[in-house]
Amino acid sequence: MSLNDTTNEVPYGYCHCGCGQLTPIAQRAYSNKGIVKGESLRYLSGHKLRIPASERFWAKIQKTDSCWLWTGGCTGSGYGVIEIPGHGRRSIAVHRLSWEIHNGPIPEGMVILHLCDVRNCVRPDHLCLGTQADNVNDCVSKGRNRYSTHHLNGELNGNSKLTAEQVAIIRSEYATGTTSSIKLAAVYGVSKPTILRIIHGETWSHV
Repeated sequence: MSLNDTTNEVPYGYCHCGCGQLTPIAQRAYSNKGIVKGESLRYLSGHKLRIPASERFWAKIQKTDSCWLWTGGCTGSGYGVIEIPGHGRRSIAVHRLSWEIHNGPIPEGMVILHLCDVRNCVRPDHLCLGTQADNVNDCVSKGRNRYSTHHLNGELNGNSKLTAEQVAIIRSEYATGTTSSIKLAAVYGVSKPTILRIIHGETWSHV
């Protein structure tokens, strides 16, 4: 078998991108990434992103009788995320990626709602386009809203620069240890104290 043949199983110890290079032994365990201390890494640094996101997407889907469940990395609030190429490393929500794979680009300003209320579900007919107002109204109608008209938080606050999805991704990226609060602040156009308050749950505690 050719090491560049990614349609077959790659031998243990070799990079799973198919480049044919040996990977180092993990010095630390990262359960959220499936990394086990003392075992060979699946990818050389940065090589995982050589595999198209759509291909990595299908490799982490568990189809049930109802939902298609994402079995890869998730945010603390249960939304699936996947790394994509970009300025450094960044992540996107997998339910958004699923929508784009099946329906094309998401119109600017629109969000993707879960009809099934299963946060790591990526089944296309369980997803729908909506506005952030639709998202908030959905939360209210299903009893998931923690706000009052006197205490607006998150996207309900007109001064907010971030969306709930971005906040979830910020926490996920910071938890991986691959980025810093300073870099996140630069990427999302907010201050470092804002990022730290998000990370520590002092703001956006509902996400």
